[in-house]
Amino acid sequence: MNYYKIVQGILDIGEGMLRSGAENFRLEDSFYRMCRSYGFVKSDVFVIPSNIQVTVETPEGEIITQIRHVNGGEPNFDRLDYLNNLCRYICQNKPDDKELREKYLEVMRRPQQKPYTKYFAAVMGGTGFAVFFGCNFADAIVAVIVSLMIVIVGGWLS
Repeated sequence: MNYYKIVQGILDIGEGMLRSGAENFRLEDSFYRMCRSYGFVKSDVFVIPSNIQVTVETPEGEIITQIRHVNGGEPNFDRLDYLNNLCRYICQNKPDDKELREKYLEVMRRPQQKPYTKYFAAVMGGTGFAVFFGCNFADAIVAVIVSLMIVIVGGWLS
Protein backbone atom coordinates (compact mmCIF):
# COMPACT_ATOMS: atom_id res chain seq x y z
CA MET A 1 0.00 0.00 0.00
CA ASN A 2 1.34 3.44 -0.93
CA TYR A 3 0.98 5.27 2.36
CA TYR A 4 2.21 8.57 0.90
CA LYS A 5 -0.64 8.55 -1.63
CA ILE A 6 -3.12 7.49 1.06
CA VAL A 7 -2.12 10.46 3.26
CA GLN A 8 -2.29 12.72 0.21
CA GLY A 9 -5.80 11.41 -0.57
CA ILE A 10 -6.91 11.98 3.01
CA LEU A 11 -5.54 15.53 2.80
CA ASP A 12 -7.43 16.11 -0.46
CA ILE A 13 -10.66 15.06 1.24
CA GLY A 14 -9.90 17.26 4.24
CA GLU A 15 -9.16 20.26 2.05
CA GLY A 16 -12.44 19.75 0.21
CA MET A 17 -14.31 19.49 3.50
CA LEU A 18 -12.65 22.59 4.94
CA ARG A 19 -13.40 24.63 1.81
CA SER A 20 -16.99 23.41 1.92
CA GLY A 21 -17.59 24.64 5.45
CA ALA A 22 -16.52 21.81 7.78
CA GLU A 23 -15.71 22.69 11.38
CA ASN A 24 -12.09 22.25 12.45
CA PHE A 25 -12.91 19.84 15.29
CA ARG A 26 -15.14 17.70 13.08
CA LEU A 27 -12.47 17.60 10.38
CA GLU A 28 -9.78 16.51 12.86
CA ASP A 29 -12.08 13.75 14.09
CA SER A 30 -12.63 12.55 10.50
CA PHE A 31 -8.86 12.53 9.90
CA TYR A 32 -8.20 10.47 13.02
CA ARG A 33 -10.87 7.95 12.03
CA MET A 34 -9.55 7.58 8.47
CA CYS A 35 -5.95 7.25 9.67
CA ARG A 36 -6.95 4.64 12.24
CA SER A 37 -8.85 2.65 9.61
CA TYR A 38 -5.70 2.40 7.45
CA GLY A 39 -3.79 0.98 10.39
CA PHE A 40 -1.48 3.88 11.11
CA VAL A 41 0.15 3.27 14.48
CA LYS A 42 0.00 6.92 15.44
CA SER A 43 -1.50 10.00 13.84
CA ASP A 44 -1.31 13.67 14.73
CA VAL A 45 -3.60 16.14 13.02
CA PHE A 46 -3.76 19.92 13.29
CA VAL A 47 -6.45 21.90 11.46
CA ILE A 48 -7.11 25.62 11.28
CA PRO A 49 -9.19 27.33 8.58
CA SER A 50 -6.15 27.94 6.35
CA ASN A 51 -3.90 24.97 7.12
CA ILE A 52 -4.01 21.20 7.59
CA GLN A 53 -1.07 19.27 9.03
CA VAL A 54 -0.94 15.49 9.28
CA THR A 55 1.81 13.25 10.64
CA VAL A 56 1.31 9.48 10.69
CA GLU A 57 3.41 6.48 11.62
CA THR A 58 2.97 3.46 9.37
CA PRO A 59 2.90 -0.10 10.74
CA GLU A 60 6.47 -0.44 9.40
CA GLY A 61 7.60 2.51 11.56
CA GLU A 62 7.93 5.08 8.77
CA ILE A 63 6.93 8.66 9.67
CA ILE A 64 5.00 10.61 7.00
CA THR A 65 4.21 14.30 7.37
CA GLN A 66 2.19 16.34 4.90
CA ILE A 67 1.06 19.94 5.21
CA ARG A 68 -1.57 21.65 3.10
CA HIS A 69 -2.31 25.37 2.85
CA VAL A 70 -6.02 25.86 2.21
CA ASN A 71 -7.36 28.91 0.44
CA GLY A 72 -10.79 30.04 1.55
CA GLY A 73 -13.91 28.58 0.06
CA GLU A 74 -17.63 29.10 -0.01
CA PRO A 75 -19.88 26.85 2.07
CA ASN A 76 -21.20 23.97 -0.01
CA PHE A 77 -23.14 21.68 2.28
CA ASP A 78 -24.09 19.28 -0.52
CA ARG A 79 -20.40 18.63 -1.26
CA LEU A 80 -19.63 18.48 2.46
CA ASP A 81 -22.30 15.81 2.91
CA TYR A 82 -20.82 13.70 0.12
CA LEU A 83 -17.29 14.14 1.49
CA ASN A 84 -18.52 13.05 4.94
CA ASN A 85 -20.05 9.98 3.32
CA LEU A 86 -16.72 9.34 1.58
CA CYS A 87 -14.98 9.44 4.98
CA ARG A 88 -17.40 6.80 6.26
CA TYR A 89 -16.79 4.69 3.15
CA ILE A 90 -13.04 4.92 3.68
CA CYS A 91 -13.33 3.85 7.31
CA GLN A 92 -15.41 0.80 6.37
CA ASN A 93 -13.67 -0.31 3.16
CA LYS A 94 -10.08 0.99 3.27
CA PRO A 95 -9.77 1.57 -0.50
CA ASP A 96 -6.30 1.65 -2.07
CA ASP A 97 -4.83 4.97 -3.23
CA LYS A 98 -6.24 4.70 -6.77
CA GLU A 99 -9.80 3.95 -5.66
CA LEU A 100 -9.52 6.68 -3.00
CA ARG A 101 -8.57 9.20 -5.70
CA GLU A 102 -11.43 8.03 -7.98
CA LYS A 103 -14.02 8.36 -5.21
CA TYR A 104 -12.70 11.80 -4.27
CA LEU A 105 -12.83 13.06 -7.86
CA GLU A 106 -16.32 11.61 -8.24
CA VAL A 107 -17.50 13.79 -5.36
CA MET A 108 -15.62 16.89 -6.53
CA ARG A 109 -17.01 16.61 -10.06
CA ARG A 110 -20.61 16.58 -8.92
CA PRO A 111 -22.56 19.47 -10.42
CA GLN A 112 -23.02 22.51 -8.21
CA GLN A 113 -26.39 23.03 -6.59
CA LYS A 114 -28.70 25.43 -8.34
CA PRO A 115 -28.55 28.99 -6.93
CA TYR A 116 -32.24 29.00 -6.08
CA THR A 117 -31.63 26.13 -3.62
CA LYS A 118 -29.68 28.49 -1.35
CA TYR A 119 -32.44 31.09 -1.47
CA PHE A 120 -35.14 28.51 -0.77
CA ALA A 121 -33.18 27.06 2.18
CA ALA A 122 -32.57 30.52 3.67
CA VAL A 123 -36.23 31.49 3.41
CA MET A 124 -37.35 28.18 4.91
CA GLY A 125 -34.81 28.49 7.73
CA GLY A 126 -35.71 32.07 8.62
CA THR A 127 -39.42 31.44 8.42
CA GLY A 128 -39.05 28.19 10.36
CA PHE A 129 -37.44 30.06 13.24
CA ALA A 130 -40.22 32.63 13.19
CA VAL A 131 -42.87 29.92 13.35
CA PHE A 132 -40.92 28.11 16.08
CA PHE A 133 -41.00 31.24 18.22
CA GLY A 134 -44.77 31.61 17.81
CA CYS A 135 -45.28 34.17 15.08
CA ASN A 136 -48.60 34.78 13.37
CA PHE A 137 -49.22 34.74 9.60
CA ALA A 138 -48.22 38.39 9.09
CA ASP A 139 -44.98 37.81 11.00
CA ALA A 140 -44.27 34.78 8.83
CA ILE A 141 -44.62 36.91 5.68
CA VAL A 142 -42.19 39.45 7.13
CA ALA A 143 -39.79 36.59 8.02
CA VAL A 144 -39.90 35.38 4.40
CA ILE A 145 -39.08 38.86 3.09
CA VAL A 146 -36.32 39.50 5.63
CA SER A 147 -34.76 36.06 5.06
CA LEU A 148 -34.74 36.65 1.32
CA MET A 149 -33.16 40.08 1.82
CA ILE A 150 -30.46 38.60 4.07
CA VAL A 151 -29.45 35.93 1.55
CA ILE A 152 -29.48 38.38 -1.38
CA VAL A 153 -27.39 40.98 0.44
CA GLY A 154 -25.08 38.26 1.77
CA GLY A 155 -24.48 37.01 -1.77
CA TRP A 156 -23.92 40.53 -3.01
CA LEU A 157 -21.43 41.32 -0.23
CA SER A 158 -19.46 38.11 -0.71
